[in-house]
This record gives sequence, C-alpha cells and structure tokens, in this order.
Amino acid sequence: MLHKIAIAMPTYKNVPTEVFSAFLQMDRKDIPVTSTIISAGVYLSAAMRSFRDTLLESGNAFERLLIIESDMILPRDALRRHAEHTEPIVGSVYFMHSPPHMPIFTAPADEVNYHRTFSIAEVEDMLEHPGLYPAMNVGFGCTSIRRDVLEDWPGKGPMFGNREGLTSDGHLIEMGHDVAFCLEARRYGWKSYVDTNIVCGHVSEYTVTPDDFLSNDPNYMPKVRTKPNSIRGLKMAAVPTGGQVSDSLDRA
Repeated sequence: MLHKIAIAMPTYKNVPTEVFSAFLQMDRKDIPVTSTIISAGVYLSAAMRSFRDTLLESGNAFERLLIIESDMILPRDALRRHAEHTEPIVGSVYFMHSPPHMPIFTAPADEVNYHRTFSIAEVEDMLEHPGLYPAMNVGFGCTSIRRDVLEDWPGKGPMFGNREGLTSDGHLIEMGHDVAFCLEARRYGWKSYVDTNIVCGHVSEYTVTPDDFLSNDPNYMPKVRTKPNSIRGLKMAAVPTGGQVSDSLDRA
C-alpha cells in the first residue's frame, strides 16, 4: 500500500543543480503526492513548524510528511519507499559533510548515549543487507514522519527546535532540531528507523557518499566511484555544473 505523501523542502534561496535534477527524476508513478511545499531563507526549525501548521490547518489529506533538505541527492525510488512505510519516523542513509563523515543516524541506546554512532562494520553490513533498522535519531535530510506524530504531539515543548543536551561524559552540547525531535518523539512512544535501501548523496564541496565513511577502515575496498552522479543506490543523468535553480522555485 502506498500512503499519501506531502513533500516539504526547506531551502536557502538556491538549490544545487544535481539536487534539483535528482528530485525531478524521482519515481512518482501511482504515488499519491498531496502537495509540495518549499520554503526559503528561514531557519530549518521555523520552516518545519510552518510546514506542519500549513498542512494540518489546511485539511491536507497527507498520511506521511516527507522532508527533503536542499543538499540531498535522492535515489529514484526514495519517494516510493517512504510511501510504503508505516513506522512513525523513517530516515535515510547519508553522511556528514566533514571528515570522518560520520553517519547522520545513530544506533539504538539509552537516552544518555543518544549520540552513539554505528560502527564502520555495522554500517557496511546494513548496506550489504538493506532494510529497516531501529535508530535512536535520524537526520532530516530525507525523512518521513507519520501524520499522527504531528497531530498528536503532546505540546509540552516545541516540536521542532534546537535544545541543549548532555553527552555520556557530561559535556553540555546543543542538539539540532532533528535530534531533539527524535528524542522527544521517543519519549512519547514514537520510534525512529533508518531505511538502508534509501542511500542519498550529501552535497558539499563534493558529494559525500557511504564510501567516504567506510574508507576510514584502511582495509575497506570502495565498491563505487565517489563522484556527484554515481553513488550507491542512485542512477541519474549527468547535469551541468555551476547552474542555479530559478528564483521562482525558491519561494514558498
């Protein structure tokens, strides 16, 4: 069964050409997309609150909200896979911009160890055996949230917003809005998962792929060439470099 999807893309004015190209090439056949909302020039947490309020107050019939951040190169089947899910929160595989390119999804743990990353061996195994895996937190790069999570949020604190948290060794840090959201949702009974069938490129000076993280193991042999338009799980046409998306597409 394919669930009704509302797509929300928070942007900052311009969208990289390769991101926009991959977005247009996603498989949409028979997938019920109820709306696509794009924001520009506002903080991510403010954009997320606006997306939620707009969709719920307008009576939109979506069943899952799919968040796509503007530096994500999505595989063609990303929309279809998210439309098939029934879990409360489902993230995708992508990795941090900067070395050592840690995964932006964390391993199941108690809340004090919410930041525990999956090991290189664990990530490699999850990619070799793709499926749905429990996670403590997932980044919002390409993540879908079930409607009831947005509708039934208890309202004791902000749904989307950065907040402070302690690491396991007692250091105070600021958590991003996605980490804070997943931790708070877990307290209310909504768990997070990562679908390792959905592998995204993370655009920076170059496109970060699984190989950039897995290559921290000196014995790892890359299985794909790391370049913008060739990542595990993604097939897309070559696109020109240096282009910009029309300003008309950047406005909500």
